[in-house]
Amino acid sequence: MSQNRIRREEDIEHFKKTVLDTAILLMREENDWGMVSVNKIASLMRYTPPNIYHYFKSKDDILFQLGSRGSAILVSKFTAVAESNSFAPREKLRQIGVAYWDFSVEHGELYDLMFHVRQKKLDKERIFTNIATIQNIVKEVNPAITTDEEAYKVYNGLHCLLHGFISIKKNNRIPIDDQDYFKELFDEALQKFVDQV
Repeated sequence: MSQNRIRREEDIEHFKKTVLDTAILLMREENDWGMVSVNKIASLMRYTPPNIYHYFKSKDDILFQLGSRGSAILVSKFTAVAESNSFAPREKLRQIGVAYWDFSVEHGELYDLMFHVRQKKLDKERIFTNIATIQNIVKEVNPAITTDEEAYKVYNGLHCLLHGFISIKKNNRIPIDDQDYFKELFDEALQKFVDQV
């Protein structure tokens, strides 16, 4: 492969990454994925929309790529927890909950996109990887849980607990004057859930 071709591929990947990063920047400003558009992204980057459409089919394609980015981050976090020898199985399950919380704080825009905005496409491979990882940890925690169906019920309960707390926090569903107190409340609820598995 020629140096020019390698350089061109690097430039294309850099451009695509810049488009995705600019979309996140716009989301921070607009606080609504619905207000993010290809035209606004192009304007902020000082390009024309056709430059972006050359690499992305539509705004939905950009959102899908961002969702894939977020899914990859979560897969990486969950895999690190699952493969760690530092945690007992029950602590691994708690650490999965902590990883979700941390992701919602560190990557709030991606969290909103993945869990609050309806996407026509889902990165099913990564979603199923995350579910399978959590199901396997659940079976480690409680040997009486032997089937994927039983473990999936526990996964769904954990999913509801995590996203319920995170949604309330992110969307100010109830007045939260003390963020530290709310995080402590989350930690306590997560620990109680894990203890009952």
